Amino acid sequence: MPPNLVGLLLCPLCACELRHDDRAYRCASGHTFDLARQGYVNLLTGKGTRFVPDTAEMVRARVDFLGAGHYDSLRRQLLETLRMHHARPEVILDAGAGTGYYLQAFANEYPHARSVAMDISRHALVRAASAVPSALSVVWDVWRPLPLPRASVDLLLNIFSPRNPSEFSRVVRAGGLVLTVTPLPGHLGGLAGLASVLTVPPDKADDVERAFSAGFTELARITIEYPLRLSGSDAWNAVLMGPSAHHIDRDQLRSTIAQLRGSLDVQARFCLQAFQRG
Repeated sequence: MPPNLVGLLLCPLCACELRHDDRAYRCASGHTFDLARQGYVNLLTGKGTRFVPDTAEMVRARVDFLGAGHYDSLRRQLLETLRMHHARPEVILDAGAGTGYYLQAFANEYPHARSVAMDISRHALVRAASAVPSALSVVWDVWRPLPLPRASVDLLLNIFSPRNPSEFSRVVRAGGLVLTVTPLPGHLGGLAGLASVLTVPPDKADDVERAFSAGFTELARITIEYPLRLSGSDAWNAVLMGPSAHHIDRDQLRSTIAQLRGSLDVQARFCLQAFQRG
């Protein structure tokens, strides 16, 4: 563990501080969690989690889709929103970090900050550990109590990921920020003609605000919309990188995409919300 990350991670079994010892993380009570050679540590114990993590195929699709630059505008807006509301975060937690695409931008912008990438998918964290080698990459279920000290986080990113407002309230310090991103109705709507994709309720942003109302104040709500022109491979990746991939008929999707003439025009539609801890 890099020296500046000492003290950030707690044992999920006894809440003692975890320290890096050779190729493992150990606490004073003797609990040990091995560091994978790919650079992440898995803190899930026992039966793990009942939630289905992203598969290696889904992660590859996300890497390829994001690598094509389709969400670069969203990433830039996230950085600009932080500049508007917060100076220099010292500790950044990406709760649901995925491949580290967004955290990487923040780590580059604030190289002094201590960063934690947390996700339920070890396949995603292999990518995150490579993208942000200075960060702690931790396999964890965000629905559980977070293995972090109280009031230890300055900035929490929660982008297209499950939210745990009570735990976010516990770990974010007073005055700290949470940046959330959720899709708006019609986001990538053209994909519905290719496969059965999940729909977005019209009042999603209001639901997010209500979920955070106990400990946070909403500072900003920003709608981000822009057109995207997707190739066949882009469309394939867009479908397979999301939760629809768990039940999609891949042969049917492949056949439908093969019938596309040219590219597919869709809209990217996001809602970015900034919340401040009271």
